[in-house]
Amino acid sequence: MSSPIKPARAPGASDYDRDDRATVAVFGTIMATVIAGLYYAARTGFANPARPIVATLGLSLFITVVPFVAWRFSPRAHYDEPQPWWRSQTFFTLVALALSGIAGMAVPAAGINATWILSALGFAAAVVAFVIWIRRGHPGANLLFLAGTGVFAIWACGVAWSTRYKNPVFWETLEYRADVHHDPLYYVSMANNMR
Repeated sequence: MSSPIKPARAPGASDYDRDDRATVAVFGTIMATVIAGLYYAARTGFANPARPIVATLGLSLFITVVPFVAWRFSPRAHYDEPQPWWRSQTFFTLVALALSGIAGMAVPAAGINATWILSALGFAAAVVAFVIWIRRGHPGANLLFLAGTGVFAIWACGVAWSTRYKNPVFWETLEYRADVHHDPLYYVSMANNMR
């Protein structure tokens, strides 16, 4: 009696590790998008330009999702072969962080603001990651995952913002009631001292 043996995976076949990374990229995309939307909604009635929120969302996606897409499409002979460190997702994440920092430092020095270029790359990468992810899963499970991620993002905002710490109306609350968490003021003063 022979035991069933699974055939070896063919080169280039879809892999669960890649799918898991796509799931994490989509999770980050949904979290960032819901948080940005809730932040905008929470500031209704106050000065509330959408442009900085969209730019921040795009930069968040640039740092979170672009490394996954770069890793996913980087050439490799076979997935199971060891890859050099400079083709790892971790390295691509460090590059994205460095590019964001360099772009920020270039604004006062050179007068060049690359925010919208990096943001556009972030939004494009989020769409690519979503397409990669949606093609593998079952539609019902995908919808359940998206809904669960959205609910988790709402819960996370409620937890963070109800502690008076990172509140969307922080400055207005400080101005009218002075009932804010003390840490942000300390960090702002330290950042200004370093500047």
